[in-house]
Amino acid sequence: MSIGRHQIKFRFFDNTDTIKILEYELIVIPRTPIVNIPDIGETKISISGTALANSEVIFTLTANAYNYSEIVLADEEGDWKAEITPEEGVSEGIYSFTAYSRKYGFASNLSETVTFNVGDSQKVDTKDDSDIIFSFSKITKDNVINTFKTNTDLILLVLAGFLLGVLLTNIFRSLIDGNKTERKIKEVETLISKKDSGNNERDTKTLRELFGGEEKKEEQKENTNEKTPTKKESIINKDVFLREYKNIDPDNDNGKEIRRKIKVSLTSKEE
Repeated sequence: MSIGRHQIKFRFFDNTDTIKILEYELIVIPRTPIVNIPDIGETKISISGTALANSEVIFTLTANAYNYSEIVLADEEGDWKAEITPEEGVSEGIYSFTAYSRKYGFASNLSETVTFNVGDSQKVDTKDDSDIIFSFSKITKDNVINTFKTNTDLILLVLAGFLLGVLLTNIFRSLIDGNKTERKIKEVETLISKKDSGNNERDTKTLRELFGGEEKKEEQKENTNEKTPTKKESIINKDVFLREYKNIDPDNDNGKEIRRKIKVSLTSKEE
C-alpha cells in the first residue's frame, strides 16, 4: 500500500440476511529512517543512513548549547547523507542525533537516537529510547520457550514466586497444627480440673476415651460376675477302695460274695 490515507470497506450479510457495511480508515506512514555511525572530523560531522526512497529526511543534532536541524533528500535507492559544519568547528562534548522521514505530507516515527562523544576518547554509542514493555497476555504456546530464553529475569521471578508460595503454605500449616494441639491440651486440662473438683463420674473421661474411644466395660462385668470356685471332688480308684473299705467289702478273698446286711443311706454332697 502506498503512503497516505486508505479506506477499507467490508460488505457482508448478518444472521438475519441483512446487508451490512463496515468502513475503516488506514494511514500508511513512511518507514523509520536508519542512522549509521557518524564520521567525526575536526571541522564537520558526516552522518548517513537509509530511508524510504525519494522521501525527505529531517534530522536534528544537539550538543551542549548547540542545536542544528536540516532536511536532506533520499535518493531512488533510499540512501541519504548529511554533513554538518559548525561555525566554531566541532567542539568537545556529547552529541545526540535523531531523524525522521516524510513523504506526501506524512511523517514516520523518530529513529533511534545516536549519541556520541567528541573529545579525547571519541566514543560512539547508540541509545535506544524505546520503552521496554512486557505483558503476560502476549505469551502464547508458540513463543513461551523463546520468551523465557530471552528474559532470564522472568525465570527468576517465577522461581521466587514458587518458593514464596511454598514458604507461606508451610507457615500457615504450622500455625493450624499448633492451634489444634493447643485446643487438645486445654480440653485435657479442663477434664482433669473437673475430676479434681469432685464432679460426677459421668462428667469425667479418661485419656483413652478422649483420644481413642470409650473403654470397654466387659472386663468389669466379668470381674463382678465371677463365681467362687467349686469344690473339687476326689477320685477313689480300686486299690484305695480295697485298702480303705476292706472291712465292708461284700466279697471274700476268693471273690465270692458274702451276704451281709449293709445299711445304705444317701447324704448330701456337702456332707
